[in-house]
Parts: sequence; C-alpha cells; structure tokens
Amino acid sequence: MGVSSSNLTDAATAVHMFKINGYSATRTMGRTDSLPSKPLAVGGYQWQVHYTPSLVVDGNYWVAFKLVLLAAPRRDDVKAAFRCRPVRPPSSSNSYGTRLRDASGSDNDEAQISHAFKRAEESSGWVPLCKRNALEKSGIIMEDSFTVECTVTVITELPDTVTTANVLQPYTGSQSLHHHLGELLKNGTGSDVTLVVSGESFAAHKAILASRSPVFMA
Repeated sequence: MGVSSSNLTDAATAVHMFKINGYSATRTMGRTDSLPSKPLAVGGYQWQVHYTPSLVVDGNYWVAFKLVLLAAPRRDDVKAAFRCRPVRPPSSSNSYGTRLRDASGSDNDEAQISHAFKRAEESSGWVPLCKRNALEKSGIIMEDSFTVECTVTVITELPDTVTTANVLQPYTGSQSLHHHLGELLKNGTGSDVTLVVSGESFAAHKAILASRSPVFMA
C-alpha cells in the first residue's frame, strides 16, 4: 500500500542574536519601559523584539523579552512562536555555579511563548527569561554586556489549492457542433441520401434532414 504525505502548514524561522550593551544602565528602566530592536522580516511580516530588565514576577525583577507584530495581518491572524535563550561567552567561568531558572522555577536556559497576532502593534506578552540577580551571578554578563539568541517561527500561508480529480469539467463540444456538422455536409462523409436541386446533386444525411423538417422523416 502506497503512502503519501502533504504539508498542512508551512513555517518560516529566523534566528537573531541581540546584544545588550550597557546592561547596568538598563537596570534603571521602569516597569513599563522597554527597548525595541530594529524591525525584523520573518514570514512576510515585520516584527520587533522588546527587552526589559524590570519585569516583576512574584516580587522579583526578571530579564524579559517580547515579540511585537508591526503591521496588521493579511488574514484573520498570524500565528508565531518566540523563543529566547542567553548565550554564554566561551570565556565564562560561571564561578558562582548559578543556573538560570525560568518563571516556572525549573532549570532551563531558555523560555518561549506562542501567540496568534490579530492586529498591528500587538505583543506576544513578556517572556520571562531569568531573574535579574541570577543573570548577574551567572557569568553571562561580560564587560557590562550579554547576548540573547531569539528564534521567531511564523506559520506562513499555504497557497489555495483546488482538487480537480472529482470535479466535472464543463463540456464545451456543443460550441463547435455546427462547425462539425458543416464539415460532414461539405465532405459527404457518412452520407446516406442524395438531393438533386436544379440539376445539381448534394450528399446529405437522413437523420440531420429529419431533425430539420418532418418531410424527411419517412
């Protein structure tokens, strides 16, 4: 038995590295402040990644990121997944032995969120990456800078397809029927009667003549 496969969805994925320079200065940002990236093109849309070191979760400051759709969707919505993880420098000694933890409390160096965007400037919501004090003890920050890898995956629109196997195609032969009948009369192919008009003979077909006049039905 043969096996066939087809794509129910298609997706575009882009990975971007964001370097936060001057981290200590960003710690002064307020709870509602964020820093946007330059626009990113993924899956036919423009996006921005926003950063804050001041997201409050359970009374603790968290370093967090979110994804923002810049233009309105062409259809009902745009479905996307957004994943972030800190990039440890090769020279990082991690002398404090601190593991980063996500907002659920589990040991995990990455965090992600999925969201269906319905309008322009809509946000995925914040993705808490790690507690601020844990980041500062992790050895990831080097010379007041650290880098985060962000992956954006967007479900793209498959082209509309039409299955033709079970679709009856309209019959168009009738449009040229008069032409075909004319060729039969001209060539005399399959003629079964001869008409004599003014001394001139014409080959014809009884069935065609009968359909035009009851005189020829006999």
